[in-house]
Amino acid sequence: MPQAEHLSMLQRTQASERDRVVDFGLELEPQYTRDELLRHYGTKPPSRFSQIDCWKDMETDSFFAADDEGDQVLGGATTELMTGADVRVLIREGLPVADARRLLIKALSML
Repeated sequence: MPQAEHLSMLQRTQASERDRVVDFGLELEPQYTRDELLRHYGTKPPSRFSQIDCWKDMETDSFFAADDEGDQVLGGATTELMTGADVRVLIREGLPVADARRLLIKALSML
């Protein structure tokens, strides 16, 4: 699917969806303990990634300025102990879908 079509899909937010939150409703993987996660990721080699972080409704006294919608989008580099996908998107469970879509569009603009 072309990128423009993806953006169009992300931008479509119907009034009935405004109160929906991110909840995949599936237990895709068990809730691992901290020790289990450390054992698992401790076997992975360090890998460099570009990282884009987005926050909604930032405090006005934050070090980095928020945009006119109160959102903040920052990019940088990080080293992580994970392998797999070339691009991975993590969305906090419970975030309203409309907010997730708006922030994803802003994150895409960083590329």
